[in-house]
Amino acid sequence: MANELTVATYNLHHCQGLDGIVDIDRAARVLTGVGAEVVGLQEIDDGLTRSGGANQAAELGERLGHEIAFHPTLERGGGRYGLGFAAGGNVETHFERLPRRGDEEQRGAIVARANGVWFVVTHLSTDRISRATQTRALASMASGLDGPVLVMGD
Repeated sequence: MANELTVATYNLHHCQGLDGIVDIDRAARVLTGVGAEVVGLQEIDDGLTRSGGANQAAELGERLGHEIAFHPTLERGGGRYGLGFAAGGNVETHFERLPRRGDEEQRGAIVARANGVWFVVTHLSTDRISRATQTRALASMASGLDGPVLVMGD
């Protein structure tokens, strides 16, 4: 089919596998194996000790042959983590904060346009009430975009 687009969303968990080992090469192999033209990423690290201080967006992007737009949601311990978006070509993205309750971790969404489609990449709260509020905010965000929209994340 001529109008097919393969997309993937992947919670990297800072490239830590079920074996407890942080391995960027393994994450890159998984993403390459999927064959996605557009990828949304959650829990990607930059400069955090838990991932060896790596700039995971830059390192994964190099392995995948795509620049990964990185938008941090949290800064701590001299590093940060957040969301990423990868697609072929020069893609512009921006970050929107999502509502939160009290002092819970900041959540947000990357909004990007690639291949004639709007993408909204997010990582929702683990709190049920916050998640419902964030989902409503995402629906409002997506409804304001002109053309097809794909919301991806966890």
